[in-house]
Amino acid sequence: ALSPSTLDRQKVRAATIGRVVREATGAQKPQVWVGEGGGAYNSGRHGLTDRFHSSFWYLDGLGVLAQQGHQAYCRQTLIGGNYGLLNTTTYTPNPDYYALLLWQ
Repeated sequence: ALSPSTLDRQKVRAATIGRVVREATGAQKPQVWVGEGGGAYNSGRHGLTDRFHSSFWYLDGLGVLAQQGHQAYCRQTLIGGNYGLLNTTTYTPNPDYYALLLWQ
């Protein structure tokens, strides 16, 4: 998941989305948001998307999207599944929570 070729997929997708929105709106710098972003589908995977390993993917995604002009990234969930920013039973922060604090 952390190989450069895998991470580069986010660059390609972000550039494609930006291009499509620019073409559709005619705006040079349209406001593009990512909605429902998260580490994996179907509530993530315990031991992977709720660990620091996932934070590298998350931070890379935030950076790539910012480089491509995306204005906002809406995380899928605050509490829930295995990719929430907070643990579902203890409400203690998962690693991505701290990654988000660093991003600010």
